[in-house]
Amino acid sequence: MNLEERLTTDLHDDLDRLDAGPGDPRQALVAGTRTSRRRTTLRVVSTAAVVGAVALTAGVALRPEDRTGDGEPAPSAPAGGWSKAAPSPLAPRYGALMVWTGDEVLVMGGHQDTPCPPNADCIAPSDPLSDAAAYDAETDGWRTIAPPPIQIDSGTPAVVSDGIVVIGNARNWWTYDPVADRWRELDPPAGVDAGPRTELDGKVYAVDGHRTVSVLEVASGSWSTLPSDDLAPALTIDGLFATSSGIVLAGVNYRESAPDEPTLTQADIWDGRSWSRLPRTGMIGWLYNWTGERILGLEPGGADGGQTNNWGRYYPAAGALDPATGAWEPLPGLDYEDRAEGPAWVVETAEGPLVATQGRVYDDSARTWTEPGIPDSAVDSDLSATWADGRLVFFGGYDRDAERLSNDTWIWTPGG
Repeated sequence: MNLEERLTTDLHDDLDRLDAGPGDPRQALVAGTRTSRRRTTLRVVSTAAVVGAVALTAGVALRPEDRTGDGEPAPSAPAGGWSKAAPSPLAPRYGALMVWTGDEVLVMGGHQDTPCPPNADCIAPSDPLSDAAAYDAETDGWRTIAPPPIQIDSGTPAVVSDGIVVIGNARNWWTYDPVADRWRELDPPAGVDAGPRTELDGKVYAVDGHRTVSVLEVASGSWSTLPSDDLAPALTIDGLFATSSGIVLAGVNYRESAPDEPTLTQADIWDGRSWSRLPRTGMIGWLYNWTGERILGLEPGGADGGQTNNWGRYYPAAGALDPATGAWEPLPGLDYEDRAEGPAWVVETAEGPLVATQGRVYDDSARTWTEPGIPDSAVDSDLSATWADGRLVFFGGYDRDAERLSNDTWIWTPGG
C-alpha cells in the first residue's frame, strides 16, 4: 500500500466510526480525489504527489458548472520561472519528507522502490531510507546532516518551531536542531497518541481522539494539556490549528444537521479561557491550512444532495474561515474541473497564504491562481515539495516512461 493509500485508509478508518447518513457528502469526498491531503500549518511540510478523480455516491451530485465563489473565475497571476538547483548528495528517491527551517530545506528519508501507479493496488513501499541532507537556496549548496533516528517519509507528521524540526507519531517524538545537527528524543506523556499538527510561538500542538490537545514547549521539552473541549454535541475532529485568535479544532457535528442540508464543517476555538463554537460554515470539505489570517480548505467541487435528498442548492467543498470573527466565505476558482490544464507536478504543500494543490498555486492574499507548469524534466510523478521563503522547492520523483527515480531539485519562483 503506497503513501496515498495509507493516508486514505486512515481517513476511512476514522469515518467508519461515524454514524453518517447515506447522503453525507464527506463520504463522497473520502471516496474521491485528494482525501489524503495532509492538514498543514503556518510553518508546513510537504506531502508526496497524489492525484485522482472525485467519485459520486448515492444522494450526492457534483456539479462542475456551478461556481463556488461569486460566479466569476479567479484571476490568474504571472506564471513565474524555474531554476535547477545544484546536484544533491542524496540518492534518487520518491516520497521524501521536506521541511523549510527558515534557512534551509531539509530532505529526509523517502523510498527507492518503484512507486505505485495511480489507482493501482500495490504492496507496501520499502522501508524508508535513513539519510538526509540540507539545501541552502541562497548559496545553492548542499550538506549532509545527521540521519533521522526513526523511519521517515513524506507521511511523517512534522512541524517547524523557531527553526527546530519536530517529528513524531503515536509512539515516538523527536526534535532536530539543524544548527547543532543533532536529534533529541522527547518523552511524550501517555495521553499523546498522535504526531505534531501545528505550531505557534515556540509551542507545538497535537490532538487525540478524545479532543484533548497536548502542548509541547519546544525549548524546554515540557508538556501540558489544554482543558478538554467538552462542547456538545461533540465535533468529529479532522483539523487542529494554532492561530493568533486561539487554538482551533475543526470538524463536523452529525447530530445537528437539518434534513434539508448537508453536514457542514464547524470549528471550536480555545481563547485561553474557555472553548466556544464558531458559527457553522457553508462548506462540506475539510479545513487544512492556516495562512496567518484565515483557515483554508481547497477541495474542488461540491454537492447538492442529488435527486432523492436534494438540499435545494449547491454547497462548495472549499472555503475560508476567519477564526477571529467566525466569518466564512467561499473561495474562487474551485469548480470541479478547476485544476491545471497543462502539464503539472501535483503536490500538496502550503506556507502562509501560498498553497500548492492540483498542479496549481493559490495565493490567498491576492485571491489568485497560478499554473507553474513543469521545467525541462522527464520526471512526471511522485515528487516531494515544500515552500521555502515564497519559493516552491521540488525534490526527487519518478519518470514513468524511463522507469527511473530522480534526485534532481527544481525551484519555482512566483512571477511578479
